[in-house]
Amino acid sequence: MFTKNNRIIIYSLAYMIGIVLGNQLDLDLTFYYLLIFVPLIFLFWQTKKIKFILLVLIAIVFGIVRLQFSHPEINEEQIAFYNNSAGLEFKQMSEMQWQGIVTKEPDIRNDHIKLTLQTSQVLVDDVWQAVNGLVLVKSNLYPEYNYGDQLEVRCKLVQPDKIDDFAYDDYLSRYDIYSLCYSPKIELIATEQGNYLSANILKFKDKVHLLFKQNINEPASSLLSAILLARKRGLSDELLNNFSRAGVSHMIAISGMHISIISLLIARLLAVLYLPKKVAYPIALSLLAIFIILVGAPASAVRAGIMGAIVLIADYFGRFNQSYRALIFVATATLLINPKLIIFDLGWQLSFLAVLSLIFYSPVMDKLFKRIPQLGGLTAILKTTLAAQVLTLPWIVYKFGIISVAAPVANIMLLPSLPIIIIVSILAIVISFIYAPLASLFFWLVWYILNKLIEVINLISSSSLAVIDNITISIWFVICLYLAIFCITKAATFKRQLPKI
Repeated sequence: MFTKNNRIIIYSLAYMIGIVLGNQLDLDLTFYYLLIFVPLIFLFWQTKKIKFILLVLIAIVFGIVRLQFSHPEINEEQIAFYNNSAGLEFKQMSEMQWQGIVTKEPDIRNDHIKLTLQTSQVLVDDVWQAVNGLVLVKSNLYPEYNYGDQLEVRCKLVQPDKIDDFAYDDYLSRYDIYSLCYSPKIELIATEQGNYLSANILKFKDKVHLLFKQNINEPASSLLSAILLARKRGLSDELLNNFSRAGVSHMIAISGMHISIISLLIARLLAVLYLPKKVAYPIALSLLAIFIILVGAPASAVRAGIMGAIVLIADYFGRFNQSYRALIFVATATLLINPKLIIFDLGWQLSFLAVLSLIFYSPVMDKLFKRIPQLGGLTAILKTTLAAQVLTLPWIVYKFGIISVAAPVANIMLLPSLPIIIIVSILAIVISFIYAPLASLFFWLVWYILNKLIEVINLISSSSLAVIDNITISIWFVICLYLAIFCITKAATFKRQLPKI
């Protein structure tokens, strides 16, 4: 029979399966309550094996029920209750007047801004009524609004819907957003109504963004903001597409995959420079914490940071084969809070798969590349990149229909620059508050590296052989592929050709 820890892992995985099943089923909640209650009766006198099976079933049903409860009940106390009916033409829609506070960093685009507001009250028949719920407001760039601003808004509220093949409604539901606001008339009521710590982190982030603009020319400035501050708004669609074609989009994404790879690379590259392990890994963890603060410490970055820390700690102690438990516990905890992540959040999916892949296959790559020279850390980069690709590549192909053939080469060429960019940029930020002329030298070095990085990405992506696209595979093929990977890995482990995982 399974050990206690392994049983908990299986219950966690069963809970995740339940969430996925819950998205496909539409049954009355009473049915699920009965499914939980009936097995509970048998728990007290059946054998251990039967108890285990029943607990797995309960975990699956709990996942289904948890997903059902994550959808709010739309009533008069929810702002989504006042959405216009679906199918109405925009000019036929009625306007609502309501108040709320900007609860997230404004999302500034080239020609508009998106504000996420937590509503507090709505005007119904000339009477203000208390409401709850988030609204995504699409407004003009000016006047500017900031985190913590309390606004009174008059606009047409609309329920999110699909856009072509993109499930925009599902995408927003992971943030608990069920109302969109178009053509708003906005009045500022008060400022500084948000969380004090979050407000100051975002103010610091704005100062750093301004520093980049003042000291580094475009497009390098916007690229640095994307890497360090998670602000991609200054990057052209062409450059973003080139990152994708070259297979290095993770360099400008705040995800567990990006943070884990970079943290691991920083630690291993510092080790290549003959820094002791007990110094290199704490430095990498410290840089990870600074990075999360720089991006504004959103929930997604904190989750990614925890996943990255798991990989670093596992690598430090050489306990990769044990740390997957910690990853699954963290993943389960996040899904208890927000079960929609596993279904609708591609970033969460790729983060989980990438970190799991690093945990399982980093030791495998270490053994396969054991006799290959380190080449100043280039071998470590290749090993880390390939380890992360084992479990993420099938899902990327399924979701995007592309394979970046150039990815291994691009990552070997470009990833060594990323730890340098991050470390030198952080030094430049600190020095700029002490002696600005000296900081300019550091910013010049960052600008030079970024420019060369852009040149290489443009060159690699320009090749017709860089990407194989228009690939269509079914979810069943992906499942079979993952089962094959699992079986091959277990067989190799059993024959002791690979390290135990």
